[in-house]
Amino acid sequence: NGVRVAYKRMDTGGKMFWALGLNGGYGNIPDLCTGEGAFVGDLLRLGRIAGMSWEDFVHFLESREIYLDTKVGMSSTIISGVAPGTELPMVIRALAAIANERTSDDKVFEAYRRDEWLRLEKASGSSNVVVDSLMCPGYIYSRIKSQGKLSKVLLSKSDKLFEDLFSKMNDGIIVLVGDQNEAIVRKQLRGY
Repeated sequence: NGVRVAYKRMDTGGKMFWALGLNGGYGNIPDLCTGEGAFVGDLLRLGRIAGMSWEDFVHFLESREIYLDTKVGMSSTIISGVAPGTELPMVIRALAAIANERTSDDKVFEAYRRDEWLRLEKASGSSNVVVDSLMCPGYIYSRIKSQGKLSKVLLSKSDKLFEDLFSKMNDGIIVLVGDQNEAIVRKQLRGY
């Protein structure tokens, strides 16, 4: 399917370190309002994956000792983690589920907006927000979360971004570092 993979074999104690890097981030949202980009990374984790909540999906993976982290930056999106080397097929299936079976959840988003509003209200006046507004007035791509920047339409904006990113996975790369034989890794990747 054209997805590029880079594999480095080295002693990792039976672990497989992995990352999916995609070209594109919140800077690719055409009508992004000032400050909204700081929240986009959280929204990837608010969706449902293969019918499960993000939390249930993560707990399922962690029960198999597969750990993942997501980061959405201005120009790139990275899903990375570590797993036992024998769990590479499950890692690939999990990445495929995130790419192909993710749906947004309006109720979870509204709860997130409410909780984030309260959290940011407690932190209002923090030095990060003040310094950011003084140093970069009007900078649309600030990574500092501030109250009032989390709009109701951000979920639909970020959904379009994620759909676009995952539809062009062959524009990204999967990086693997582990101690398995390369032939085994190739065979496992071909299966997915």
